[in-house]
Amino acid sequence: MLDTKVWFSNLRSIIELLYFIATVGMGIAAFLALRQISTAKKINQFNCKRDALKITAEQCLIFKDEIIPEVWKLNDLIKNKNCTFFDKIVLEKKDSSIKMKIQASKQEKDLGMSFANDFMPLHNSLEGFAIFFTNGIGDEKVAFDTVGEAYCDIIEQYFPLVVFQEDHNKRAYFKLYLKWALRLHQQSTQEKISKLQQEMDSLKNGKTVQIEYSQPLGTGDF
Repeated sequence: MLDTKVWFSNLRSIIELLYFIATVGMGIAAFLALRQISTAKKINQFNCKRDALKITAEQCLIFKDEIIPEVWKLNDLIKNKNCTFFDKIVLEKKDSSIKMKIQASKQEKDLGMSFANDFMPLHNSLEGFAIFFTNGIGDEKVAFDTVGEAYCDIIEQYFPLVVFQEDHNKRAYFKLYLKWALRLHQQSTQEKISKLQQEMDSLKNGKTVQIEYSQPLGTGDF
């Protein structure tokens, strides 16, 4: 007859061993599961990045093949009517703001603003382009490096027509412009600071710094 105490003791040992094995097994399973989750997460991140780059490439091609021709078309309309209004717009950029100054007569302004309806196809195309990058669908930084400067030039060229649009500050294309324009401004400022610092370092080291001077026409010798 099996001793009950011995039986319970053996059973307890077996249960403890099984529990230990199960615990180790669960730990290994959890590790493998976490590893699979981590791998799946990385794969998902890679796929999202790949899709974002694909969308960005497609939109940059649309920018080149569709938006740029619309700019040329609008430019031709403006040129054919001898409109110089858009050449008299000055934008003052600071680290967090952009201000517009109009240096044109009322007649010039009225002629320029008469192109508001002609601007709408370009407006819609810019909105369709920008929405991919304000909503995080495309890779905004890659798009900026690819077409950012040209994009901002287009907005600034027709800035009065842009801000004339109702709720323009809520439009995706204007939000993207503000982000990119201020980034370009900051980059330009940083480059100027770096250049100035290099010139100061050259002066400290006794090196000659070449300073370019352009004499205004009609001032004669001095």
